Amino acid sequence: MKKETFNYELLVIDDTGKSEISTEKQLLQAISYSGKLWNDANITNNQIVDNKTGITLKVKSADLTGSLSELEYSSVFFVFVSNTDFDSLEQFRKNLLVHLRKIGFQHTRILKDDISTTLAVQLYPLLNKVENCLRSFLVKFFIQKVGLNWWDVTAPKTVQEKVKTRRSGNEPQFAPYIDCDVTFCDFDDLGELIYKQTTGFNSPDKIVDKIMNTNSAEELSKLKSELQGNYTKYFKESFQDKQFDKKWKELFEVRNRVAHNNLLSANDKKVTEENSEYIVTVIKEAEKLIKNFTFSMEDKQAFFDASASIVTDSSNTSMVTAELSDSDRADLPMPKILGKIELKD
Repeated sequence: MKKETFNYELLVIDDTGKSEISTEKQLLQAISYSGKLWNDANITNNQIVDNKTGITLKVKSADLTGSLSELEYSSVFFVFVSNTDFDSLEQFRKNLLVHLRKIGFQHTRILKDDISTTLAVQLYPLLNKVENCLRSFLVKFFIQKVGLNWWDVTAPKTVQEKVKTRRSGNEPQFAPYIDCDVTFCDFDDLGELIYKQTTGFNSPDKIVDKIMNTNSAEELSKLKSELQGNYTKYFKESFQDKQFDKKWKELFEVRNRVAHNNLLSANDKKVTEENSEYIVTVIKEAEKLIKNFTFSMEDKQAFFDASASIVTDSSNTSMVTAELSDSDRADLPMPKILGKIELKD
């Protein structure tokens, strides 16, 4: 079976004359001198061939005939590199860019990079899997434990606003029949729904207000208990303590490069494979604990207050909630939950 050939093409420009290179032969010789690029290289048939790695490199002068008068470049060349060995060419790419800069080519454009394209094709399914795995977990947990208004109560306001702007026209076939809040969340916003989760406070100003209105040691102790209830403890132990934040953000950086067709490296593949597998395991372990999760009294109070705040904001009316005793808070009704979702083992 014929091996696949991977190509790497560049356009290099010296507009200052620093390189003192004006012919294809001179450029080939200048590139062939680098010990970091080649193991056993020879120039034959107007190309460099590495007998050990199999890498071949050709150059061709750019035709500037008919160009604008101000395009007075000293040297402009196309560089063509190819190899059937993926790993050798993956490492070769950056070393070539560094060498070209050293010999005087200050402007370089990558015209084709089969290595990055191949990596993007390999990594996208992994990123898609972990992203949808987290979406599934968020829906299962919040619908069963918080209720239908979970999005308004728990999602940061900035994320809610982003989703609102994307609803129109982004999902024309399915949107009329499904709830699309989590569907329209960015990769980084999905992570934020986990590692910035705090009981009943989906915007920083609510926490600030609570602190500013705390006038006694007793109230401070109450706020501390509220912020350290079962809900916060669950997310801390299931995600924060397991470095979910760090791992997700590392994936987010790679995901952006894949989504925007940027250059990728072997390290991106390593990070994606390791982190995606780890995060899926973390999510599945957290999912197993959903059935046995219960809200503390402080959790209930926080969600009750947050729900009341949403009603107040949406109706532009004022609501005054009387002080409740501990026994009353224990009996607070949670938002209505319609049915249950069977969790797969």
